[in-house]
Amino acid sequence: LLMLVRRAGAEVLPHTPVTAARRGGAGYALTTPAGDIETAAVAIAAGPWSAHVAALFGHVLVVRPSLIVLSVTAPAPPVMDALVTHVTGRLTMKQFANGSVLIGGGWPGRGQLEPYAPDVDGLVVQHNLAYAAGVVPALARLALLRSWGGFEAETADGLPLLGHLSDDPPLVLCLPTAAGWTAGPLMGRLAAAMVSGDALPEWARPMAHPRT
Repeated sequence: LLMLVRRAGAEVLPHTPVTAARRGGAGYALTTPAGDIETAAVAIAAGPWSAHVAALFGHVLVVRPSLIVLSVTAPAPPVMDALVTHVTGRLTMKQFANGSVLIGGGWPGRGQLEPYAPDVDGLVVQHNLAYAAGVVPALARLALLRSWGGFEAETADGLPLLGHLSDDPPLVLCLPTAAGWTAGPLMGRLAAAMVSGDALPEWARPMAHPRT
């Protein structure tokens, strides 16, 4: 994904947090460790750190971090051809083109957001994998490559937040919650369209911020 972004002409500045923001010129002036950046529009897409970033612009977001676990298997022959989930909401699986299967479903990890220290609970991973193999038995024959913990953001109603915090100059919020691996690319496309001046589509209104 990062390669595609750069190929499209975007400049990526890793490990360069925005520490201050103000109105400047035709848009915003952002302070970072690499120097000031002036931009005509801003999209806040910082996951569990989005509340902190929004506060730099004078906006309050009520979100909290949630630590979940993901696992990935070694490449294997095809065992599924679509996203697989479960009615309980505790399982998501997808197989990539190289044959690896990503297994998750919101199972909890352990650790803290600040300072950043995500970790996994081996027993939780064991239960997650057993549950997955119960749904797709072929998974029981695959080798586990690794498991890791990562943070996502939770909202009061469990729905993502997507909308304009400011129209002029544009300040757009893009905050996936659960299922960020699946919903994130779609929300990114919607946020990019909103930065360009498009309105939020009617079907996406339940995600609108502020809630109506």
